Amino acid sequence: MRQKCPKCGSIFTHTKEEQDFLVSIAPTFGYKTIDIPAPVRCPACRQRQRLAYGNILRLFKRPCDLTGEEIVSHYSTDDAFKVYRDKEWHSDCWDAREYGREYDFTYRFNDQFFDLMHAVPHPSLLTSFHTNTDSPFTNHGSNNRHCSYIFDSDDNEDCHISFSLHSCKKCIDCYRVYRSEMCYECMDCKECSGGTYMQNCVSCHDSAFLKNCTRCTNCIRCCNLRDKRYYIDNKEATKEEFEKEMKALESRKHLQEVRESFNDWKMRFPQSHQHGRNNINASGDYLTNCINAQHCFDSENLTDCFHVYQAYAPLQHCMDVQEAGDSSHLYQVAFTSSDCHNLYWCCLSPAGNLSDSFYSMYCENSHHLFGCIGIRNREYCIFNKQYTKDEYNKLVPEIIAHMESTGEWGEFLPTAHSPFHYNHTLAQNYYPLTEEQALKRAYKWRKMPENPEQLQGPELPDSITDVDKSILKEHWQCDTCNELYQITPEELKMHTNMNVPLSARCPFCRNERRLDMRTQRKIWDRYCLECQIKITTTYPPTGPEKVYCRECYECSLS
Repeated sequence: MRQKCPKCGSIFTHTKEEQDFLVSIAPTFGYKTIDIPAPVRCPACRQRQRLAYGNILRLFKRPCDLTGEEIVSHYSTDDAFKVYRDKEWHSDCWDAREYGREYDFTYRFNDQFFDLMHAVPHPSLLTSFHTNTDSPFTNHGSNNRHCSYIFDSDDNEDCHISFSLHSCKKCIDCYRVYRSEMCYECMDCKECSGGTYMQNCVSCHDSAFLKNCTRCTNCIRCCNLRDKRYYIDNKEATKEEFEKEMKALESRKHLQEVRESFNDWKMRFPQSHQHGRNNINASGDYLTNCINAQHCFDSENLTDCFHVYQAYAPLQHCMDVQEAGDSSHLYQVAFTSSDCHNLYWCCLSPAGNLSDSFYSMYCENSHHLFGCIGIRNREYCIFNKQYTKDEYNKLVPEIIAHMESTGEWGEFLPTAHSPFHYNHTLAQNYYPLTEEQALKRAYKWRKMPENPEQLQGPELPDSITDVDKSILKEHWQCDTCNELYQITPEELKMHTNMNVPLSARCPFCRNERRLDMRTQRKIWDRYCLECQIKITTTYPPTGPEKVYCRECYECSLS
């Protein structure tokens, strides 16, 4: 079934498998089954809506509205919400049902939910606060020790300024790195150590500027190698030659020259049409152990899923999901923890264990909720008001009928109603807008605070050996966005230990550069450059990359 997206105008298709999925998850209330309508927006616009409900990277200091103490939060002081520190928010000192209200059939559902959103306290962060140790400046993470500014990350120690780290130690400025140690500016790497500027590498050690390498040690500026030691530019080298090249990288000026030349040089080497392994009937990128997963990204252990992004643990029978795991039967869900089942249009569940719920936010350890915010350890609530099971099953179909009449049933929460500013959410990373464009769509937008003195930061020293602790007192001007930023003590310590120069970009621009080095989350049909078999890939046909099917790619490796 082909359809035109009312938001962006693109033509998209509802596959038979997706239609069958919607039929299979139709909810039942008492003896009444309610149909799930096919989404009216295209997959990209639906994903934009979900991402707009996640501010992961931007943190602020503000007072807790319960205790008055200063806290770290993903809400700024000018956000018009009550915000409680995580510990107090999860405590028994308040009950979200105190804000319960009856549904008003004379007003739209979304407007009533927006009003409730402004009444109920929000948690300051989306972390497992009781499992984190000395890691206050983190968000969307758990089991982290002595970490700062890491996001969407679990089970790490002494890691800083990174996104999506798992089981890592002493890593900094990394993106989606697993079980690694002492890595800097690495992306999509596993089981690596002592690596700098590496991408798509496995079990590589004490190397720099590698791409698509496996089990390589003491290599620099290499691509598509296996089981090599002391290689430079894909050619065998001596230990002394390698050490000389590594020594030269201590200069930021020289490092930038190497980065630029390596970006051009790596285009000479074939790329696999898909990153991942052990997949059956799976389309998308960065997938592992997935079966029947269509248009999915950065996920593992998916079964019968469509349009799933960043599944950190197994998911079964899900569609339109952003960041979830150990769950099943999710539809249009974003940023939930584990053990969630039969959720529809829900988001931001701090502790998970949520089931059979609809259009709810910040709820956990509960089931059978509709239009609720902040409900914990409860059942059969509608707009935070407690009902009996029979009352719930009678009222919910009536609310759904009202939502069908207003065109709201079946659609995710409006982007304009997100509690976060659009330019602070992941939506801005993947679907960037200007301030003018965002405000025209009625999205929230937060301007960066202006410096009244128009201060320009000094120039960073070229080498880390020329730096002392006085650098921590300075403000430095990002060479990309021109905003001022500061070096943290943890950052200085790790750069000193790894002997790599400090970056002249602010943390946000460094993260954006890493995102730019990956392909976009779009799928294209093209042909393997070697054997001409038809493939699906995230590399566009107009791009400069040489794209091979998996078999031809494996045969091309050195």
